[in-house]
Amino acid sequence: MAQVIVTRTLENRIKNDTSNSVKFTFSNLTTGVAIDLTGITAQCQFRYNTKLGSVVLDATIGSGLTLTDAANGILTLDEITSLGWEIGCYKYDVQITFPTTKRKTYVQGTLTVLQDTTHT
Repeated sequence: MAQVIVTRTLENRIKNDTSNSVKFTFSNLTTGVAIDLTGITAQCQFRYNTKLGSVVLDATIGSGLTLTDAANGILTLDEITSLGWEIGCYKYDVQITFPTTKRKTYVQGTLTVLQDTTHT
């Protein structure tokens, strides 16, 4: 079966605001059955402008990512207290490594940071 990568554009964020957490639910797109994430490692990187741009966030489980419900395939990108990134477009993906060492990128997308008007 071919690997399916879901593209997900995240809601725009405002520079220097608190960025809400984002929940990712991983499931088989054919059957709808949750992918068991027990024992995985995960990494989520955000890069400025291109997939090869500067890394502005490199999140792993326990450091920016939370394995919310492994059995039901739920992984959460934690809240970012102050999103001080430059305004512009960021590319991201979420890569999962299973205990068998099989590595899969299931989701990728973009996030746009907009300039705030009120700032100190």
